[in-house]
Amino acid sequence: MRVPYDQLTDEQIRSADVIAVVDPQTLAGQTVYNGPARGRQYPAGPYAVQIVEIELARDDARHQDLRRRVAAIKKIQRDESASELAKKHFQVEPGLTRVIPFSGSQTFELPTAEPIKLLEVNTNTVPTGIMPLGFGPAPEAGIRLPSVIIEVTPDEFEKIEAKEMPLPKGWEFRQREILRELDAVESK
Repeated sequence: MRVPYDQLTDEQIRSADVIAVVDPQTLAGQTVYNGPARGRQYPAGPYAVQIVEIELARDDARHQDLRRRVAAIKKIQRDESASELAKKHFQVEPGLTRVIPFSGSQTFELPTAEPIKLLEVNTNTVPTGIMPLGFGPAPEAGIRLPSVIIEVTPDEFEKIEAKEMPLPKGWEFRQREILRELDAVESK
């Protein structure tokens, strides 16, 4: 779908898997956002990629505003998807005690294309060290972004906090942990 810049809505940005700027005069294009489509090495099934092309002249000063807008909307979307994914994991994993979101360092990943990254502390798992597992998006479940999950035991988590067990290069704490719904209600 091609949209003039002035008519671009936040919902179109949220639903887009790929966002490109196209100069209406020359038809030259440049990708602004290339999200989940590139992180789908093992797709769970058919998945239609939503592409939005934005008409914007190459010399238009609004390019930076568009990049900031896309980055802000996709960050909110990633945070919402991380919370939804954590909620689903809490529902099916009785031993899950903590879910902590992470963010890649700016030097390692473009913030707009970054997958959801969760560290999960589970009393029912076995100690295996730091073993990131990647998953593709699951739009039918409300998760439009790929994810990387590291599941550890409580003892392994203590080692991570003590810096005795390092996380993958570039992983940085992004925000406070995501609470189980019952825990969130009780803490208010």
